[in-house]
Amino acid sequence: MTPLATPQLSLNGTILSWQPQQAADSFLIIVNGVPRLTLRDATQYNLANLLPPLTLGTAYSITLQAVAPFMCSVHASSEISDPVLITLEKNIVDPGNGNGNGNGNGNNGGTIEPIEPEYLERPTGLAINGTILSWSGVANSVGYQVNLPNGLSVAVPSGTSFDLGSINPPLGVGNHAITVTAMADVDCEYFLSSPASQNVTFNVSAIGVPTGVTVTNNGSRVSWTGGIPNAVGFVVVVNGAEYPVSAGTTHLDLDLPVADRTNAHRVSVRAVAETGSQFRDSAQSLETKFVVAPQQIVEFIERFGRGLVQPGDATLPPSIIIPRQGEQDAIRQTPNWGHFFEAMVSEAIRDRETYVLQNLSIQPTNMVLR
Repeated sequence: MTPLATPQLSLNGTILSWQPQQAADSFLIIVNGVPRLTLRDATQYNLANLLPPLTLGTAYSITLQAVAPFMCSVHASSEISDPVLITLEKNIVDPGNGNGNGNGNGNNGGTIEPIEPEYLERPTGLAINGTILSWSGVANSVGYQVNLPNGLSVAVPSGTSFDLGSINPPLGVGNHAITVTAMADVDCEYFLSSPASQNVTFNVSAIGVPTGVTVTNNGSRVSWTGGIPNAVGFVVVVNGAEYPVSAGTTHLDLDLPVADRTNAHRVSVRAVAETGSQFRDSAQSLETKFVVAPQQIVEFIERFGRGLVQPGDATLPPSIIIPRQGEQDAIRQTPNWGHFFEAMVSEAIRDRETYVLQNLSIQPTNMVLR
């Protein structure tokens, strides 16, 4: 801290005078090395008003110190001034009240102009590394304020950095303009908080959406393509229920009840970003609808695929009949499954070699509705 200027004293009779100092909080009169009186907003004082009074015929050494404000650390108090000597030859009493308000005989007739506070310098050197915002320190500041979009702000009482990943709720996907303000001590009358710094852009992006979502093994396994940058895991959503999966896994085994086409299961997957990073979770993948067939129907499809079912044969389940010429749809009497398997079996007969139902994207172990 820079000390205040050392006062320069002059003495005219019993009137002690000195130059004003805007940065000084007060002035301390010292008599023979002993502090005697503190004055504010004064540039002179009548020593005849000291209490207890100076003794007649005694020589005194008078010095002065400019005192810095207690609540503002911009300056330190000054050095003690050079002394002036005074010896009272007769009892001189000031007709004023001596309380320092200037209504006596000029004991503190000088006044100090009000202090014009200065703005602190605005922070510079803003930079973002990952989620860490940093800046250069500002002299005389007592902390900083990080200014966020939409009028939000965060106080930083110490240091010159802030983790943008700690904001709660976190900033959404997009480019965010961030500024920093240097804060002044509210009890210090010499400085005001700085204007906001130049802005720096904090980019928040969503990670990639999982692709290749498939359901196999009659709806007992969901799989997807991994290797998504910055993903730390996945969330599989099945019929509205969420199942977290670690980053190193790209499938989830399920145990779901039988469901037909009119009441199909639904599944989607999203990639999960690390909490507190500059990344956010991906959007949900496109929803995939799938059925879970009764076991006897699964067996029927597998038998057909191996060439064990021929047109006109009666096979398990007995209610499924293959037309002799393949011109009529197969019919299954179970409610809600009939129309679905009419199309499924009919298409399988037309494309016996691969038994892939192209119109519904259904395979014997991959019964997915598109």
